Amino acid sequence: MSPKTDTKKSTKNTGGLFSAGEKAAIKARAQELKAEARASKDRAEGERAVLAAIAKMPAPYRAMGERIHKIITASAPSLMPKTWYGLPAYANDNKIVCYMRMNPKPPYNDRYMNFGFNEAAKLDEGNIWSTTFALVKLTPAEETIIATLVKKAMG
Repeated sequence: MSPKTDTKKSTKNTGGLFSAGEKAAIKARAQELKAEARASKDRAEGERAVLAAIAKMPAPYRAMGERIHKIITASAPSLMPKTWYGLPAYANDNKIVCYMRMNPKPPYNDRYMNFGFNEAAKLDEGNIWSTTFALVKLTPAEETIIATLVKKAMG
């Protein structure tokens, strides 16, 4: 068997290794990768996907997600909106810089909005720094913090 066939076989035979929520996230990521291959530079498609993912969030987090989206796009207009494992995310050179997560269902079981940064974010500071933040309310103070962090993440 070729390595390609082996890979297909091993990914289809997950058995009981993954929960239904994890399988859905994997499937969402596979669809995202296909979409990226078709239109990796299409900002409008990414914007639609991010807004659709935010629309699935429960209220009042949906409104927070919409506001965070506006803050990110205003603070770092070069970031490409896209989804990542079904989550609203923003990439630089196709590497995820930051993302939002609010999904009260498995596998996440979130109690509040999570706003996080990946390795592509330039937030390194000493030996320890925060990469994920929990949000229960979005006031002008938190908006300023998010805008500052997104700008810093871009370098």
